[in-house]
Amino acid sequence: MFLLVAAAFIPARIYVANTDKFPHPERILVVAAVLFLIGLFWSTLLTWCGLDRMASLASAIALVGLLGTTGGLSEETSTTIAVAVTVAGATTVALLASRFGTSFARFLVRAATVFFLLSLTVSWVLDSARPEVNSSVEASHSTLPETLTSRPDIYLVLLDGFPGARAMSEIYEADLTNSGSMQLTEAWASYPMTIASVASVLEMGYPLGDGDVVGGRTADDLARIMSGENRLLDFLASQGYRTHQVESGYSSSFCSTSVDVCVESQFLDEGIFGILDQTVIRRELRERMGSAFTQSGLHAMRWLGANLPGLTHDTTPDFVFASVAIPHPPLLLDRDCSVDYEFWRVGNSVFAGEQIIEERRAAYMEQVQCVAAMELELSQLVPDTSILIFFSDHGGDSSGQMSRYEHDWTSTDVLERMNAHLAVQAPAACLDSNEVFLSEMMRDVLWCLSGDEPDLSREDSQIFTASRIRDSSSYRLRILSGAEMEALSIPSVSR
Repeated sequence: MFLLVAAAFIPARIYVANTDKFPHPERILVVAAVLFLIGLFWSTLLTWCGLDRMASLASAIALVGLLGTTGGLSEETSTTIAVAVTVAGATTVALLASRFGTSFARFLVRAATVFFLLSLTVSWVLDSARPEVNSSVEASHSTLPETLTSRPDIYLVLLDGFPGARAMSEIYEADLTNSGSMQLTEAWASYPMTIASVASVLEMGYPLGDGDVVGGRTADDLARIMSGENRLLDFLASQGYRTHQVESGYSSSFCSTSVDVCVESQFLDEGIFGILDQTVIRRELRERMGSAFTQSGLHAMRWLGANLPGLTHDTTPDFVFASVAIPHPPLLLDRDCSVDYEFWRVGNSVFAGEQIIEERRAAYMEQVQCVAAMELELSQLVPDTSILIFFSDHGGDSSGQMSRYEHDWTSTDVLERMNAHLAVQAPAACLDSNEVFLSEMMRDVLWCLSGDEPDLSREDSQIFTASRIRDSSSYRLRILSGAEMEALSIPSVSR
């Protein structure tokens, strides 16, 4: 039991402090089981070598504890050195416990167990006591058609953090216009963070308004929308579509029970990678795998490449929503989609200090080129009778927009973050505007497939910026004024 507590403590302490980072908390049991088996093997080995059973247990607990907390040493030196230090530490405990007798070994075991349990309790209390600021999620909905007269397969692919063409040209001085047969359209995200932006696309409206907060229970509500409890999926299911959801490994990307087919992310999702990143294998893990977003993003694109051609040949119309976690940072992929690990490339924001901003912008563009090449390749596998939409939820934040506590975004800040990537293969009439707001995109597609011609006025189109709330992980939204929209040369908007 004592060893089991030690093995469970390592992943549990991270989970308790970051419950919102685990789309599949059941996977924690696998990590705990592996740590337990390593500790059991070590304890059995020492007992076989003639060491007292209690001293062997104390050493095994020390080994498990060190395995789960030497990630920093692994990063600063190497995995080999971190493993050597871990084994040396566990061996030292074994020698001390053996020298001072069974009573001392028993004391070490019980003291360690009490420490583990108290630490978890304190972490849970502190996390529960953290103040939450919440807003209610009540989407402002547009009208949808009653039925569709055409039912092609629809593939909606989120490329998380892919900047829009205008932002790439004006801010990053890059040009990725080779979209094959797809139409590149200037697009704008309504919200600057993934969870709200994607929810607006799937709800085909605005789930939050001016002054509302993104975080806490609000974030949970938005995650449920992103998981499949949304108007778009419900409407298409009512029209006879078979619905598929491809997870990204991001904490808010998971499948609800309303989805017909769920494609789970790789085992190393955001939560599990976060646990392993604290362990002795951190450097080896990063050098080989990159990050949770890196591997899950590549996994999602490979699944699409392997499965979309088959879906286009059956008689049932399919709707696939695939969430791909790249090119969002960390910036660990080169333009050929190979892991290129250096410590300065780590971090979930493009911005990581003024001193390395040019290097990180260049690395960001490399990762964008990797994803753009996969996008082009995937587009060639889908017949033009299907609707294929690649979109991004937001762009970059190389000026630190998402780290500020004040609403002081410049027009350049807004352009970089809110100008979104949109590449479409669809009937020309479905998305024929020169300017598309992502929150209205799928509404327009559905009306196009209905054969009716509604008034698709964009007078109420909205864009929000955000500022951090102090002592919280939440953000407060602020709507852009008409003058601010005009400064960005966004047409068809009046306020």
